[in-house]
Amino acid sequence: MSEGERLVLTFFDTPIQIASPFPSKEALERAQLEKYRLDYLLRLGEVPFEDVRRGAEPPDFLVMRDGTPHGVDCAALALEKKRLAEALFTKLIQKVAAKDNTFLRHLARTHVTVWFSHGTELPPRVTDHSIVPELIEALEHVNVDRDRIGRITADIARHGFPQTFPEEIAIVDKESFGFQVAPLDSWQARDALSAQLGFDVSLSFPFAIQDVRAEMQRLVSSHDNDRINQLLVSIGGPNRDGVCFPAEHDLSSLLKEDPLGPVSAQHISQVTAHTWSSGEFFDVPVGKS
Repeated sequence: MSEGERLVLTFFDTPIQIASPFPSKEALERAQLEKYRLDYLLRLGEVPFEDVRRGAEPPDFLVMRDGTPHGVDCAALALEKKRLAEALFTKLIQKVAAKDNTFLRHLARTHVTVWFSHGTELPPRVTDHSIVPELIEALEHVNVDRDRIGRITADIARHGFPQTFPEEIAIVDKESFGFQVAPLDSWQARDALSAQLGFDVSLSFPFAIQDVRAEMQRLVSSHDNDRINQLLVSIGGPNRDGVCFPAEHDLSSLLKEDPLGPVSAQHISQVTAHTWSSGEFFDVPVGKS
């Protein structure tokens, strides 16, 4: 990472099932297209195009805009390294949940945020079982003084972070992994894994703004074809399994706060970013290559 490049720490990002699994890539693309058309209609009172038909791939779809045929391709803005991290993390927590969790009852109704190698590395590979006993032991012995944590949190809100955190804040930071435990006033299991554990677990994984810029350009370049007029880029939407990653919704605001500058394309004339959860959409400037 170059000097001065802003780093974004993704906290509390746990995959959430928001749709049934899609039977095919084409079904997911149709969902992305129709969600964009619905959000466009709700905001502007009209649809962006009519007469949607499946294209010859490319494009994914042939549509009519002002009486003129247009080719539209669909894609998703997803940081592959982050999604790999989430997949590895889910497998790891499933291993933890498979153990006897009697000694983790003190974590009930909390949110545990986990990182690896001080937040710089991926979770261990699926075949690496060595970290599971160490993680469970650290979770078993962490002190969760809910009243004390509440007072410290309130003090931080008033005066800012202290130079050193007291042990009662329930932070563990080892060489290979670390975690923080935050009690929740009102807790409900958000998925089967949370229900099995009795508490929520999320991964903290960093990525650079440059990663987002590079991925957007990669998507444009890989879809740049003389049959495609518009590239519709879905942000924070479901994957083929119907699962979304909530923190990816923030990529949209990052793109607006740290503008990409024009993406380079030879054929595509319009690149539209569409945020699944909020329905917001905007065009990314395109420069002819």
